[in-house]
Amino acid sequence: TRMEDLIHVFDTRSTSTPLHTLPRTVSTNQRLQFDLLPSGGLITGCHGGEVWVYNGRGESVAEWRAHEDTVSCVSVHPVWGWVVTGCGRRHFAGEEEGEENSLKIWTV
Repeated sequence: TRMEDLIHVFDTRSTSTPLHTLPRTVSTNQRLQFDLLPSGGLITGCHGGEVWVYNGRGESVAEWRAHEDTVSCVSVHPVWGWVVTGCGRRHFAGEEEGEENSLKIWTV
């Protein structure tokens, strides 16, 4: 759901309890996407501009500051080792300044 600080990972053969619960920072109603890594891990963006990477066991293995605003989308190229991150959200009167709307390509 939106504004959920957790990503619940399930085995579709047994959905009674999650395999892992991965934390991330979300404080907006905007949808924040994640992507699956070819290695079996997961990569996600966060409200504070960070990108977090988890391995297949649910352990955090990397984190970096990608943008100055909410990282709303993350996508991984399955062969070339590129990560594409997108940033931006609507700012309302009275909110913090420094709006950023951008797309970046990272080599990992």
